[in-house]
Amino acid sequence: MAKKRKTSKKFKLNPWMITSIVLVIILGLFIAYDKSVSFKTFVNNTFGIETGPSKIGVAILEDSSIENPPYDIAKNMDKLQDEIGRELKIKDVDISSDEGKKYVKDYDLKTLPVLFFDKEIDETDFYTKSASFFTEEGDTYMVKLQPYKYLQIPTAGDAQHEGATPGEAPVTIIEYSSFTCPHCADMKDVMNKVMEEYPDKVSYVYKNFDRGGPDEMLSNAAECAGEHDKFWEMNAYLMDNQADLKDKKVPDFIDDGAKKLGIKNKSFDTCISENKYADKIKAQTDEALEFGVNGTPGFFVNDNFIGGAVPYEKMKSVIDSFLQ
Repeated sequence: MAKKRKTSKKFKLNPWMITSIVLVIILGLFIAYDKSVSFKTFVNNTFGIETGPSKIGVAILEDSSIENPPYDIAKNMDKLQDEIGRELKIKDVDISSDEGKKYVKDYDLKTLPVLFFDKEIDETDFYTKSASFFTEEGDTYMVKLQPYKYLQIPTAGDAQHEGATPGEAPVTIIEYSSFTCPHCADMKDVMNKVMEEYPDKVSYVYKNFDRGGPDEMLSNAAECAGEHDKFWEMNAYLMDNQADLKDKKVPDFIDDGAKKLGIKNKSFDTCISENKYADKIKAQTDEALEFGVNGTPGFFVNDNFIGGAVPYEKMKSVIDSFLQ
């Protein structure tokens, strides 16, 4: 009796199995590949498959309750997209929403509007050229636009002040200023007139804004003079004699001021040589930038912001609006 020959079953590959095997091979190669290269780039380089750039996500945080804002962000997004050279995936987020409140809390936001970009923005030439406008925050990049709403307002802190007590006066004016700024010098007389008219109703707070150059040295000199109760006198000297900086070295200019005020002594000289108030000046400058102050002078009259030099009548009208 003849034995039956055993027949072997052929193993057949279906399309799904083939696809799975190919994917495993690709992933295996990727694991062995340079980890700094994205999977998309790996596929492009290895297989010559151009997957194309993905959309860059951007969240626009603003307050929809504001009627007639000074500018419309949405109208500018198409232009921004063209400049970036990548398609944007835009999401509007209102601060009244839970997501909006989380943004405000997580990033301690002081102004609106703010843009939040996905990390992929740093792959673009636009980011390379405009990196100074972006702040990296974890897995996102933040861009603060020119404020049209203030969620917080600055306080006096340890800044120099005159007039009524900060926090108790019906009107507090906080000025961010520079001793090399001609427009700031112009505002000195305006603020002197304000304090003459409203000595008990206005608290005038002066904060330094370091624009570079000799600013830090001059601001430090004014703060050092404050140790001798001569801050405002040194402030006036530095503002009134800005033109002398063209012909004098900064240390000589400061020394001349100290001599005129009668505070040229070892204590003052040590304060100058140690640059004692550098941290304070930097902190005040950083604070100004957080509140969207990008130039000098900048004034907060309570919660009303005034940018640039203005005539006395303008400042008076804003003050009076809080006293009615």
